[in-house]
Amino acid sequence: MFVSLLSFSQKEQKVDAVFKKLEEKYGNNNEYAFSMSYKLYKGHNSGKLSEQYNAQLFHSSKGTYQKIKNTEFVSTSQFSIKINHDEKAIVVTNGAKQNFFKEYKNALKAASSYELSEKNGNYNINIFFFGPTNLPYYKLNLIVNKSNYELKEVNLYYSSETDFDPSFNTSEWAKPHLKILYTKGSMDQLDNSWFLKENYYKIKSGKLVLNDKYSGYSVINTLEQ
Repeated sequence: MFVSLLSFSQKEQKVDAVFKKLEEKYGNNNEYAFSMSYKLYKGHNSGKLSEQYNAQLFHSSKGTYQKIKNTEFVSTSQFSIKINHDEKAIVVTNGAKQNFFKEYKNALKAASSYELSEKNGNYNINIFFFGPTNLPYYKLNLIVNKSNYELKEVNLYYSSETDFDPSFNTSEWAKPHLKILYTKGSMDQLDNSWFLKENYYKIKSGKLVLNDKYSGYSVINTLEQ
């Protein structure tokens, strides 16, 4: 029993050390860019690909910009905005600098157990959540480069089943597995105009008015005046 507890404690310390390095690398004060590939599978181990799409993420001192398919997300200290071009819908909220790694760091606090291995120059970290949590997944897997602590891959194994049949004529229930592949991007592609509020909206007589570029878009305004 003592040996088992000691082994878990050592794994916990090692995982904490890796997460600390990741937090240093991807903290709010650092600049970084990613090209990402999202792969959604039907079932945890089926290998049946349901959907695949690409994304980009840029983080600078001015804020964070992310584009997933046809939806843009911008977060700065002044405002946050989500623009869904397919639905022509915009949500504006108060500013809050985002850190994409924060979700994984917060998840670590709720972990029930860990597995850590090393293979092909990478750390392979499995984090399990057995008790009741606010997290939608029961297992989180991260693959991290050992030499430079760059995040290479994240796998999310969701707890609840979803219906993968797009026709709704039949049911195809399975627990989703989302794989996110990270490739280092170039900050040269960052556009600082992304972080300018006036490029999206302005406040006139206490009302939010969208930029002409977004004419015809619906808007949900949750800004605190």
